[in-house]
Amino acid sequence: MTLVAPVPKTDTLLISIGDMTRPVNWDQIVWLEADGNYVRIFTRERDYFYHRSLSDLLAGLGEDRFIRIHRSRAVNIAEIAGIRPLEKGKAELRLRNGQRLCTSRRFRGDLSRVRVQQREVTRS
Repeated sequence: MTLVAPVPKTDTLLISIGDMTRPVNWDQIVWLEADGNYVRIFTRERDYFYHRSLSDLLAGLGEDRFIRIHRSRAVNIAEIAGIRPLEKGKAELRLRNGQRLCTSRRFRGDLSRVRVQQREVTRS
């Protein structure tokens, strides 16, 4: 049996932009989206491409900070302002910046990790 060491949690990503490297702290990230061999990182100011799989990036950032809402998307839990159930087991997330993202049915159950008492939950 092979044991795999846990991935150490990181607070800051070093993102290459041309010939420069920019630090991006985890709490600046609003949401993440897989894009081929890259992850597109959406912050409050702009978006970046980071050469890593979404699963690996989530393991490094901490699954207590981010929630997977789709096989290709994850959201910073602190950025969720509201959750609205939709038909067929899906849900719509309203982010603090006003953007709306839909969950897939597969990942809807993971929303139970979000502290509902600290969030506005809209029922329809």
